[in-house]
Amino acid sequence: MKENKRSLRFMPSQPMVIICLVIIIATSIPPFSIKISLLLLISLLAVATVDFFFATKAIKISSHFPKSVGRTEKVPFQIEATLERSIVKAIRQPSIPEIELANETSNNDKLDSVLIPIKRGRYRLPSAATRVVGPLRLISSDHVDKIQNTIDVYPNLPGARHFEELRKRGRFSHELGSLKGKLGLGTEFEAIREYDVNDDYRQINWIASARFDRPMSNTFRLEENKTALCLIDAGRLMAAPTDNGTRFDLAIDASIYLATAAETLLDRLGAIVFSNRVVRNISFQRKPASIFTNSFFDLEPELIESDFAIPFQLAQKLKKSTIILFTDIVSESSSRHLLEAAKIVRKKHKLTIVIPVDVDFTSALTATANRKYDAYRQLVAYNYLAIRKNAVLKFKMNNINVVEAEPDNFAKTALRSYLRSR
Repeated sequence: MKENKRSLRFMPSQPMVIICLVIIIATSIPPFSIKISLLLLISLLAVATVDFFFATKAIKISSHFPKSVGRTEKVPFQIEATLERSIVKAIRQPSIPEIELANETSNNDKLDSVLIPIKRGRYRLPSAATRVVGPLRLISSDHVDKIQNTIDVYPNLPGARHFEELRKRGRFSHELGSLKGKLGLGTEFEAIREYDVNDDYRQINWIASARFDRPMSNTFRLEENKTALCLIDAGRLMAAPTDNGTRFDLAIDASIYLATAAETLLDRLGAIVFSNRVVRNISFQRKPASIFTNSFFDLEPELIESDFAIPFQLAQKLKKSTIILFTDIVSESSSRHLLEAAKIVRKKHKLTIVIPVDVDFTSALTATANRKYDAYRQLVAYNYLAIRKNAVLKFKMNNINVVEAEPDNFAKTALRSYLRSR
């Protein structure tokens, strides 16, 4: 709860204006004199002064919403105003382009809505405005809250939290499917089978042996802790929009997704965000999820050409690792430098390039052409996709793994690619 430090604007209410007009009109009627009308106006002014005192008192506003949320995550947003003896008529909360307020329902002294962040970063919400009338409803005042609420918008966290739920329920291995390590004397339980003379005695499952009346052994999977590196392109190509943000947003969300999975798999994960310079460089971490989240939440793509030699030179100094590069491939000419750098780095590391599918062009190609404009649009889409396909084919001909992912399943596709390359 906070007391409103406010800018104030007051005015007579509609009932007071009507009363004043009635008194003025009444002066032209013979029974009423000007003196009586002036007396009534002075009395009304005195009563309105008392109403003004209550209507302009400092109002107490309480706002309830999370101070940090994930991008595109829908969270409840509530503002409540309380003022003794006066009546709160309405509350309004302006929005900003980066944060949307939807499903607003106002009940005089309370405003309920849904807050939907669109872009990552730290934002200040505009001041809330409240209209108050006095107990006699003669004076109304507009209070504008000078204290602005701050909210931090992080990468899309619900996807990453999915792994936390799976881990708590013990279903993470089921989610990964058959992408597991080798069998051996590890710590992750795999199955029960008949005892072999070469088995370690510590593998014997005494309860199962008693049940089946013959020796039974537990089998485990060997833990294969890997080292991986996320390279995130922050250049102009990644500023292209998608349905839920930009291509750069997809890459950031996917990196958080991979970081959460890496913690479960006990892998060491690092990251480099780059354009024509290194924007962020995070060394290998055992628990990278929170570090990635706090480091990436305010990053935006830069409208400059990316230099892929910079991150690959840094990667060459590291020991053999799995590298996941998030970027976009548009044409052979624009990806020429990437191809040359990738040929060198793949000799030492396992490199996978993850690019988003351009949904706008694919949907335009499959749409029905009812007009000449639609046919031209399809022709442009066909030519663009053909150029893009040839560029991707160049990488695959050089044994460089390129994975095209739908925006809606971008993070999960990136994770599957990472698991296959482990």
